[in-house]
Amino acid sequence: MSFSELFVLGLLGVLLFGKQLPTVGRKLGKTYGELKRSYDAFKNEMKDAIKEAENADAPTSARKTSETKLIASDDGDVVVSSAPKFEPPKD
Repeated sequence: MSFSELFVLGLLGVLLFGKQLPTVGRKLGKTYGELKRSYDAFKNEMKDAIKEAENADAPTSARKTSETKLIASDDGDVVVSSAPKFEPPKD
């Protein structure tokens, strides 16, 4: 923003709010701070959820015995099907 744009915005603020301008500025600042904190908290939650999902996809001993198949559906999407491997009973 150039100086002239800031000057016009400042003049508009004074004309619209007059003596209440400092109060309005404080309220806007508090609202901006709350929105920023909320956004940061949301972003951190999403990062944590993505990490949990990636860790859940890691192979475990229980998943090593399962068989994974890729199945193409009629609309072109690929569906991942996972089923446990059949192991005959031990005598």
